[in-house]
Amino acid sequence: MSAYSKRVIGVFLATVLIALITYGSIINTSDYVTIGNQKWMRKNLEVSTFRNGDSIPQASTNEEWEAFGKQKKPAWCYYKFDLANGKLFGKLYNSYVVSDSRGIAPEGWHVPSYEESMTLINNVGGEETAGISLMSEDYLHSSLKEKNNSGFNALPGGYRGTNFDQIGMQMLCWTSTTTKLRNDQFYVFIIDRKGGAYLLFTTPTAGVSIRCIKD
Repeated sequence: MSAYSKRVIGVFLATVLIALITYGSIINTSDYVTIGNQKWMRKNLEVSTFRNGDSIPQASTNEEWEAFGKQKKPAWCYYKFDLANGKLFGKLYNSYVVSDSRGIAPEGWHVPSYEESMTLINNVGGEETAGISLMSEDYLHSSLKEKNNSGFNALPGGYRGTNFDQIGMQMLCWTSTTTKLRNDQFYVFIIDRKGGAYLLFTTPTAGVSIRCIKD
């Protein structure tokens, strides 16, 4: 093999390695669960680039998070800006990440719509009880664990607001659907440890998780 060929192969392997580090290594697209006719990822998203490779800015302080929101720019952070929380629950994103045309989901996947999220809820029993099947057993109320069976593995990734954050026994994640109320806020898909699963809305500057559905 010529020296030139070796260099070409080396550049190709380096490119693949960078892609795996920045995107693919934290998305295992084979790790999904089928519920009804839908295929959902079993983990919250933890990518720091758009699908085309462009970086998504990270906010490391509340001031930085607030600045991105005021400028209506995409951003992500860890809950309490702590990497350890990212390893457990994935990243928190504002909705400008979701609406960006470069795409946050990997090829073949997308951020679910309001309708797709409601279909998931209805497939596992409806709003009052769907959370029993969807929440990870690690965070589900002990009296409900024996009824958990969907494999969705909902994780309480936290919430980032302006000047505050919180984490509890709920999973909040974006849908791709907006409402005309109060500046086109995005709907948020919420699953709680007591068994409920609901679709509500919040400010686009909030930071919540993303869970993808297959195209």
